[in-house]
Amino acid sequence: MSYQRRFPINKFVKYRKCIAAMAHIYWLGFKYSLRQLFVDVPAAQALLFWNWPRLLGISRPKVVPHQLNLDPKEWKEHSSLLRENPSTENGEKPAKKVAVVTGGAGTIGLAIIDLLKSLNFTVVAVGKRKPANFSEKCKKTGQENDGCIFVECDLADLKQVTVVGNEIRNNFSHVDVLVCAAGVMLHPNCNDHFPDTIEPHVAVNLLSHVQLFKCLRPALEASPFVHPRAVFVSSATAFAGNVDEFLGPDAASKELWCREMLGHKSYADSKLLISLYVRYLAEIGLSNSNGTGEPSKILVGSMHPGVIATLIYRYVFPPYRFLINVVLAPFLRSPQRGAANVLSLVFDDRMKNGAYYENGQPVELTKMKLGILPTPFTSNELKTLADGIDTAIQREINTLD
Repeated sequence: MSYQRRFPINKFVKYRKCIAAMAHIYWLGFKYSLRQLFVDVPAAQALLFWNWPRLLGISRPKVVPHQLNLDPKEWKEHSSLLRENPSTENGEKPAKKVAVVTGGAGTIGLAIIDLLKSLNFTVVAVGKRKPANFSEKCKKTGQENDGCIFVECDLADLKQVTVVGNEIRNNFSHVDVLVCAAGVMLHPNCNDHFPDTIEPHVAVNLLSHVQLFKCLRPALEASPFVHPRAVFVSSATAFAGNVDEFLGPDAASKELWCREMLGHKSYADSKLLISLYVRYLAEIGLSNSNGTGEPSKILVGSMHPGVIATLIYRYVFPPYRFLINVVLAPFLRSPQRGAANVLSLVFDDRMKNGAYYENGQPVELTKMKLGILPTPFTSNELKTLADGIDTAIQREINTLD
């Protein structure tokens, strides 16, 4: 067997970006695990007098204490959503607050649901399969039967997402909070999916949440609160993403959205794309509410919840999976703390519309290339991306009909 046959150079060149993304993701995982330790554990900050963290680029994050408030009891001070419901015009009892959460069967999703129920929200959880103990968990919080609802939906199927979104909108007069926490990493089918179907990471992490938001936008607009929220759980791996193809003239091409791609790059790209779409919504997409010419009252944001040992790592490189889920698990953020990190942003009226957040602070996402200074994404690029997303969603739904 020739060397060329054993080691196909062309294939290596084709996937060089994927290999770079994989190395970058594992580096970011290590870096952010250490950074959040300095944020979460004050005693760890004493290590910063050594030079090695700075040499690795892991200096202490600049965290404004009042912005990283993980105590739900103190959120009310800066949250109109947690104060008394606005009185209705006819004097009737205000409707109960409603939240929709994707990833309702996941570790962080379940923790988010628990916190929302403790804050007297009716929660509609969306997930692929209802957890066996879901009903019992609802009962433990003392909620009524309508306090927690689970809707089964395969987020990789955009037609199912559309049906579920419309059902939620029809069954509830309004929605006050949307938390898109579902995600897949290194999906088993990412390298052998059918050539005419959307790449799995892009379908679940990006397109499903965009489509669900579109379906629920009228319900969010109908919220009695001044600023209903939609927060999308992204990831620091967005910094390993390279999405130039999605911002150019081929953004709407079927081949781009359906192409085979290694899971590490697809995951990083999908997380960067969802944060960029959130920026598009804030700057362009929500600038005209229902054709009135007035900006929408919906606030949107994306955020990195932290490095948390969950099942999302079950398909990663085995030594790294062991490191995260076994060795480092006691020192990483718990699912409850990760959920509190998400909701601390949801319930903060000071949230910057369209921004990407880490540890309570907005962080700029830029195009980073070796040897080139980071440059911001332009409004035209965001518009091109949004048009490509709309085309991909509509094409996929039409294909499934």
